[in-house]
This record gives sequence, structure tokens and C-alpha cells, in this order.
Amino acid sequence: MEEERSVKDLLDKINSQYDEGYNLFVDLSTLPRRFLLEILKKFRLSKKTEKITIFYSTPVSYQQPLLVRDLVVQDLLQGRSLGGSERIAIVSLGLNDTQLKICIEHIEPISSIIPIVPFPSTIVHEVLYRNDRHLKRWIDKVREFKYVHPYNPSLLVEILEKDIIKPYTNIKNVSFSLIPLSTKVQALAMFVYGINNNINIVYAQPRTYKVPYSYGYNKFFIYQISKDSIGGASTWLKIDSGILTGKFPK
Repeated sequence: MEEERSVKDLLDKINSQYDEGYNLFVDLSTLPRRFLLEILKKFRLSKKTEKITIFYSTPVSYQQPLLVRDLVVQDLLQGRSLGGSERIAIVSLGLNDTQLKICIEHIEPISSIIPIVPFPSTIVHEVLYRNDRHLKRWIDKVREFKYVHPYNPSLLVEILEKDIIKPYTNIKNVSFSLIPLSTKVQALAMFVYGINNNINIVYAQPRTYKVPYSYGYNKFFIYQISKDSIGGASTWLKIDSGILTGKFPK
């Protein structure tokens, strides 16, 4: 898409202007998720920067009801083949239940759905309520719900690895799709895990938002993404476990 090409061109321009290493700072608060994915993919391949610092702020409240229109499903990352007898969708649930519906329809047929719920969160009950009717449609495929802090990406990466993916390690013909519909911070975790492990990532991108979409500033978070060489062959992205948090002054 044109927007993604613009992000790639910008990153290439930044990279070309520095002969030595540089630091990259990204404000994720209003950045579309697909742009974040492009930044992470470029960062992984770059030899000039070893760390990204990511800022993220949460609003005081969202417009109710949340109105987004013109949803377009995109395969943000083409991972390993979705063939095989066991096809598993790992979904971080958000407030827009239509996104869940069209993303699952996009990757059908599926064998299992593993929902990830933001918890603790002031919107956890609303998230479950809004997605309930679509989850019931695939009720025979829904597996254990995972409750994960919405702003702790390193924890989500750990749960994806140890609690969700690892049990299938010795099973043949298994493929996964990551669907990041909750907070952008949980999307960050899914992007890092998907890039590192070559897993398919699917997202339903809204084209139209109700304005204003949210109100005010509440908490802010700072994350750092670094790189690690695995066996000298592959470069893996790593979310540093330390999270700096705070509240905006009154």
C-alpha cells in the first residue's frame, strides 16, 4: 500500500543519512499498527541501530460507541504456510467486535481460537461483552482464555512462547495466525513474536474513524526494543523487560 511504501522510504532516508549508529525514537500513541510493523522489520535488518525507544500514552476515555468503518483485512506479515490439519488463531480481543469477525473469516477454516483478554483493565467486561456474539459463533473452536496485562508486552511474548505455542512444538502440521485487536502495546508484542518466529499476522484496518476518537492523556509508557543474535545466524528482536510508567501531570 502507498502508506507503507512511504514509511519504508522514510526509514531508508533516515538510514542513508547516518554513516554510524543512531538511536530511533517512536511515538506509538497515534501511529497505525501496520507502520509499527514496518519499522520493526526494518530495524531488525538495520546494522546502524541496535535499539528503538517506544513511547505510548493512553487516553482518559474513548468515544462511545467506538465507530470505525470501512474495515479492510490485511495479511500484515506472511509467515509460514497456513496449510496443515491444525490451524490456530491467537486473538488479542479489542472493543471492535467486527474486526474479530472478519479476521477469523479471512483465515478460515480454523481448528482453534485462543482469545487473549486485556486484564486488569477498566474495559475488560466491555471487551468480553462486545466479542461474545462472535465467539459464540465459533464456540466449539474457542479454547482457554488468556488474561494478560494490556501494557506489558514482554509478558505477552513470554505467554505466547511458553503457554500457547510451546504445547504444539511436537505436533506436525500446525500453523498459527496472530490477530492483534487489543491495545497497540499488545500488538507490539505480537509483532515482535511474529517477526522472530515467522508467524502469520492478520489485522482489520479501519479506514474511517469517528472524530473525536478519544479524549485527553492519562498514563504513559516507555519501552525499549533491542536485538539479539541467536547462534550468530538470526537476529531476534527483544522487548526489554523494564517498563517505565507514569501519569501525566494535572
